[in-house]
Amino acid sequence: MDLTIQAFTLNCGNGTPGLATCKQLINELLYSKTQLMVLHCQETHVSHTLAQLRAAIGKKEIEILSSDPMVTHTSFKNQFHHQTGLITFILYKNDITVQLEPTQCIRRHDHRWQKGYNKGGILQKFGVQSGDQWYHIASINGHLDAFNAQARQQDWMNLNNLFWKPCRTWDELADWAPDMVLAGWDANTRNSIKKLHHGRVSRNVWELSNRKDIKFMLQFPLGNHRESSVSTKSPQGDFSELLRRDPQRPHSAKGGMLDIVSYQDVQQILCKKSSSVQVHPARTVISPEADQPRDHCVIGSQQMVLHPQSSLARVRQLMATAIEKSHPVLARQILRSKEPDKSLLFTLYQQQRERIFAKRELINTSSVHQGFFVANRIYSPTPQKTELRLMEQKK
Repeated sequence: MDLTIQAFTLNCGNGTPGLATCKQLINELLYSKTQLMVLHCQETHVSHTLAQLRAAIGKKEIEILSSDPMVTHTSFKNQFHHQTGLITFILYKNDITVQLEPTQCIRRHDHRWQKGYNKGGILQKFGVQSGDQWYHIASINGHLDAFNAQARQQDWMNLNNLFWKPCRTWDELADWAPDMVLAGWDANTRNSIKKLHHGRVSRNVWELSNRKDIKFMLQFPLGNHRESSVSTKSPQGDFSELLRRDPQRPHSAKGGMLDIVSYQDVQQILCKKSSSVQVHPARTVISPEADQPRDHCVIGSQQMVLHPQSSLARVRQLMATAIEKSHPVLARQILRSKEPDKSLLFTLYQQQRERIFAKRELINTSSVHQGFFVANRIYSPTPQKTELRLMEQKK
């Protein structure tokens, strides 16, 4: 049986999505063909967001699971508690079954007081049973540096290193390759702005494919099809934030295409015209709510319909989408081949791993933490345990 899913990204400004937004998301899941939603939340208040989602669900036949959170402290008010950070919520209709694997997270720096401590992300893999068919999905939730392009490169390569598992044989690769790779992240890619004698020129940096941080994200994609909106940070009706200079960031505008969702799309590779577009319009764009901390738009992807496929097809999809920008002709050849060469696919996989490892060593990234919060009493890996903790606190 097929499976229909959507990916979302939500930077909540150290608050929550907002109750109205949560209700909109729940209704979109309930009254559409979508069976499962993955909400990649950054700078979110974990327990308050969970409470809003629970309130929005009410008695509806929708279940909720979550990754372990990755605690961050990005403002003065959240320096003294451990409730804010990155977390991935999975909402799904109760006619399917979801099983989570252990959460992995990665940071640019390991020490709380280092600048890169708050930047990195979460890898959450999970299995979904739809009818008698199991699907395996890899979800990446990321938050990249807001000030420095080279630091953004580090953060992106960290996320790649987190995802690309070492495999020594074809059988290991075939067993590991997921049915779908999807991601939601705050790329912090504000518009580039220049002051000219007759005014200012603002450019979407995703059009500047030779810019180093953008080039890294295109050459090492976590899902080759990206979706967003023209301006996702503090959007104004007239897009004035795109022409207003950010006083903290030289040569950058206040707004731009910061928040992005991505997923694997082999049809995009076969369509040359479509593959030349770096970021496509998102299906869902929810503006910030009035009087709420969230100042980013919620971005939601188009519906993805997963079909049962062989392990060979999964590896072919994985490698073709990974090399779309670096080797576009080869990517198309792989997809058009009736019998892809396993040795070629495995060699491409090894080369991709080597490229990522080389870049990661070059920019001196930090180490991977697996199950980092499992033993942390403040947090728990399931919403149910979080609710029990909140009930105990009320007593």
